[in-house]
Amino acid sequence: MNQEQQEFSKRIAALTDVSLLLTNNLKEIKFGPDDLEKLKKINFPVIFATTHLSDLDTTAFLNVLAKETKIMVSVAYESSQESPLQNSVGWFNLSIAKLMVGKENFLPITSHQGKGVLAPKDYESQAEIIKNGRSIVMAGYHSRKIDKARGIRHIGHNQRGVTLPNKGGVGAVFLSILSGAPIVPVAIDIESDKFRPGISVKIGELISPKVSSDFSNWEKMTSEEKRFAIRELRHYSDMILKSQASMLPTEKRGRQSQDLLY
Repeated sequence: MNQEQQEFSKRIAALTDVSLLLTNNLKEIKFGPDDLEKLKKINFPVIFATTHLSDLDTTAFLNVLAKETKIMVSVAYESSQESPLQNSVGWFNLSIAKLMVGKENFLPITSHQGKGVLAPKDYESQAEIIKNGRSIVMAGYHSRKIDKARGIRHIGHNQRGVTLPNKGGVGAVFLSILSGAPIVPVAIDIESDKFRPGISVKIGELISPKVSSDFSNWEKMTSEEKRFAIRELRHYSDMILKSQASMLPTEKRGRQSQDLLY
């Protein structure tokens, strides 16, 4: 591990420790030897597609990366119009994450309000980061869509009553196609029913999407061609969700528990 990697890991570990302690009084992060072995085999840029069952999923995973690996990452997140007063815990963890990786490595993706719109230009900066040798961490699906549908707010570490959505987002899959980097599904399970909850982080198998659609020609595609292209992306986003579901307790899997791929 070179000096840059060492400083990067120390900074992330320290700041995520503070965030996890101050906002949630968390007990520990459980990370099994099999999952660690999967991470150790990654010596190339990847896209880590995490669950987003709470505001702390990404923070917890970054903590594991910093303490257990020498993988350097940037964070891609969906920009929001929420103010700190609307979601103080989410805002605090967002600010901590920016400190962890530096603002230049914290990459917003324009929100399209869950309408299934694909904006290829949103992902160009992330693809460039990957091509320069750094991995990306991003949520594997649109989180606020489930919150509105179920009336649930994933504040802090509370995952109680929150499940995976019926459909995954296409962002991670599209970024994989654009950059050539494979996807690593990640599941974070927080014991929300305990006073000092523990966290379990699980790592899935690599997913390498292959599609026939030419996304470099997106703006010139017909409506029918775009619908077909999105269906190709959905095939792999479903694979990500099923992988995440297989690593979560049954009550957090949602409809994914009906058709798991093992």
